[in-house]
Amino acid sequence: MVNVLSYLSWAGPQSMWDLAFNVLDSLALSQIVHLELETAFRDQPVISMAQAAKALEGDEEARKLYAFLLRQRLQALQLMGEAPRYKDLLLSDFVDEISTQDETQFSAVTLTLENGIKVICYRGTDLTLAGWKEDFNMSFDSPVPAQKAALDYLKRIADKSIAPLVLLGHSKGGNLAVYAAVHSPGEVQDRLLKVYTFDGPGLTEEDAQLPGYLRVSGRIRSYLPRQSLVGVIFFQHRPYRVVRSGALSIFQHDVFSWEVVSNQPRFVRRKGLSRRSRMMDKALDQWISELSLDDRRLFSDTIYRVLTAASDETLGDLVRTDRRKARMILRATQDIPPEVRKGLRKAVGLLLSGTVGGVWDAVVEGGRALLPKRKVAKRLLEQKFATVGHADLKALQAARPDQPRQDASPAEKGDTQASQ
Repeated sequence: MVNVLSYLSWAGPQSMWDLAFNVLDSLALSQIVHLELETAFRDQPVISMAQAAKALEGDEEARKLYAFLLRQRLQALQLMGEAPRYKDLLLSDFVDEISTQDETQFSAVTLTLENGIKVICYRGTDLTLAGWKEDFNMSFDSPVPAQKAALDYLKRIADKSIAPLVLLGHSKGGNLAVYAAVHSPGEVQDRLLKVYTFDGPGLTEEDAQLPGYLRVSGRIRSYLPRQSLVGVIFFQHRPYRVVRSGALSIFQHDVFSWEVVSNQPRFVRRKGLSRRSRMMDKALDQWISELSLDDRRLFSDTIYRVLTAASDETLGDLVRTDRRKARMILRATQDIPPEVRKGLRKAVGLLLSGTVGGVWDAVVEGGRALLPKRKVAKRLLEQKFATVGHADLKALQAARPDQPRQDASPAEKGDTQASQ
């Protein structure tokens, strides 16, 4: 499969003057910022791409349990560190802030192109539980600390020079890039060339109605895989561009599965999101709209409290949980007060009901697409579909498979009894 690594190999010998900085360069940078850049920077304020690649060559992290998340990112960095196109570009202003107490995770770095353009790269959610908790907090709190930090970082970089700016990020990093662009001062917005978000959650509906959003919306470029699950959360920027992926379901969030056109700086595109993605979008919107802010906070806080009961700080720690830690997590689950359990059941119930309803809507939509083209037959079958609703679905789910339905015909009852 031709992906962004293939692009880096093809584009590497070409200068930024011969092949302008583009969306695939931005995609690669959105992955570099996820690496352990603090190891590369040490106490140096500025390093080249080649120095970063050398410092992280053979990174021990890549041999750990979650190596699949890092190996291709390291490969991308090594390709960029050796390529004439990237190796002498300078990385600076690296920050990495994690606070379990404040439930925040923020990291960013700035790349300076040969023509002076400053490219600000925001890191998405890493493996820390604090980072994942902050993602949940977005459902009831705005802005979260990482969004505030992203805006402060943009202002700080903008104050250092008058250079044009590009913002980018993958996953939560894309959300941070768009949030910072929308809330930045007018004089900073005037310098924004592009804002790239790769399968990043959208903004709140309130943010999407701000004058700042209208000022920069024409420069926002949102890319989603066809089966996006992360990028359809909250208010997604439109128009978005749908990319073909070689992976399935949630694994399409991995940008290394996104297909690109061979020897060209562009993605292989699809016409629209899959039914599954649209179904989850609808279910999540319904879940968020029907839960109060307090219920969303309760859901987020309880899940986080259970997962951190054994003092784990990363998803890797959770995967390596031993029996002692497992008992601590189980005890934390059992200690959830009855009133909190009730709230959790409500939250999960709403999410599941929305998902089941979305699945049924997708089935109906698919059935209608297969209807015959003759108008009379099509109208009759559409009427048949219209008579089946969520109540009928629940009745079917509740029915015992070894008992005929109450409304079954005599022939159906006979068939059921004959099979017993």
